[in-house]
Amino acid sequence: MGTAGSGRAALRGAEPGRSDHPAVWLFAAAALISLVVLVAMAPQLTFVLDDWDFLQFRVDPSWDAVMQPHNEHISIAPVLIYEALLHTFGMDSSTPFRVVAMFAFLAGVVLVFAIVRRRVGDWLALAATLPLLFFGAGAEDLLFPFQIGYFGSLAFGLAALLALERDDRLGDRLACLALIASLTFSSVGLPFLVGAAVCIGWDRRRWRRAFVVAVPAVLYLLWWAGWGHEAHQSR
Repeated sequence: MGTAGSGRAALRGAEPGRSDHPAVWLFAAAALISLVVLVAMAPQLTFVLDDWDFLQFRVDPSWDAVMQPHNEHISIAPVLIYEALLHTFGMDSSTPFRVVAMFAFLAGVVLVFAIVRRRVGDWLALAATLPLLFFGAGAEDLLFPFQIGYFGSLAFGLAALLALERDDRLGDRLACLALIASLTFSSVGLPFLVGAAVCIGWDRRRWRRAFVVAVPAVLYLLWWAGWGHEAHQSR
């Protein structure tokens, strides 16, 4: 029994919470290499496809321009980010837009690493996240600024699930805020809302914690009632 337990500990990493574990340093190095490669490619590219919806048709900072869906997705945060970057850097280069999207992507991968290492240890967490950092045939998706909608939803959604693991009042409040943020980036935040609801539903304190999903759900429904149900009419 002791030998089997030692073997499992060795596979997972003896102390998954240590920040000086070799797997953590290897992950940090891989994330830095991924960022350098992506940033190095950015100056060679320009705005494409969905970028122009935010750059041409959302330049009016009106409430309606911000709340209108992009295809079927809520896009409040991406529109505001594009507005801020456009007024700060202009349209001479797409690099600032890509860099912000890249950091959102890397934030999501860091959170995946943190969540996975809590369950299976450092080395398996490293193995799980390396393919995400170097996305192979799908790598072009990491170069499109408008993917920040998906990256943002994923990052904040993962942050919400991680916050729920605190199992305290502060964690619940942070999870609620993270779910709201996730839903402002894209409708990809909805599965995280469902996941959080399932997590809370298993807890005997479910009614005291219900606000974590109730508040973002109500806000999303208000958006859908006002603008989202017209998604088929968006550009």
